[in-house]
Amino acid sequence: MASGLPEAKWNNADVVDSDVDVDALIAWYAERGVPWGVRVPLEFDLELGAPLFVKRCAALVSAAFRIPQVTEDVSVRRATQADLDVYAATELARFGGTPETELRWLSPAIGASGFTHWIAERSGAVVGVAMTILTDELAGPAAYLGGIAVIPAEDGRGIEQLLVAQATTDAFAAGAMLVHTNPDENELLWLSPLGFVEVPGFLVRIVVDAPRRTEPQP
Repeated sequence: MASGLPEAKWNNADVVDSDVDVDALIAWYAERGVPWGVRVPLEFDLELGAPLFVKRCAALVSAAFRIPQVTEDVSVRRATQADLDVYAATELARFGGTPETELRWLSPAIGASGFTHWIAERSGAVVGVAMTILTDELAGPAAYLGGIAVIPAEDGRGIEQLLVAQATTDAFAAGAMLVHTNPDENELLWLSPLGFVEVPGFLVRIVVDAPRRTEPQP
C-alpha cells in the first residue's frame, strides 16, 4: 500500500511468500515516489533495505474471548468525521507526529468501508481511541486492531481493555473469525486476560527513508 504521505510507516508492503519479486516491488514504489518499507515474516530471509525492529503480534479467536469486568465510569462509542480533530489529538498525544500529517492520514479512514474507529469518553471528555479494519484475505474473515491510544493521564485505569473489548465484540459480530494486533510488552499484559496470545511476529525493514530536512542556506 501507498498512502502518499511522506513517512515510510504509512507506505508498506507485506511479504507473504519467500519468492517475492523484489524488482517489481521496487518499481511499484518508484512510480509513487514515497518513502517505504516492508514487513517480513521472521522465517523469511529477504535482503532488502535495512532492518529496523521486530514487530510483535498477538491474536484472538472468538472461542477464547473473555470480556473484562467494567469498573470504570467510561463509555465507548463509534467515532465519526465530527470527531476527527479530537481523535487526531488523542493519537498525537500518545504516538507523536504533526497535526497536518495525522489529519491527512486519519481523515479518509474515519467512516470508510471496513474501518471502525472507537472513542472512549469519561464525563464527555475523550480519554482514548482505537481502530479496527475488517479484512477477508489470506487469514479469512479477520479484523486488525490498531491505534490503541489512551491519554497519559488515564494510564493504568483499564480504558485500553474497554476499547479493545468493544472493538473485538463488534468485529466478531461482523463475522470476523480472528482479531489480531501488534502489541508492545506492556500491552500484552492487559491483552492476555482478554484471551489474546502472542504469535510469531515480523521484521520491519526500511527501504527508502524520507529525505532529511535541511535548513535553508542564507
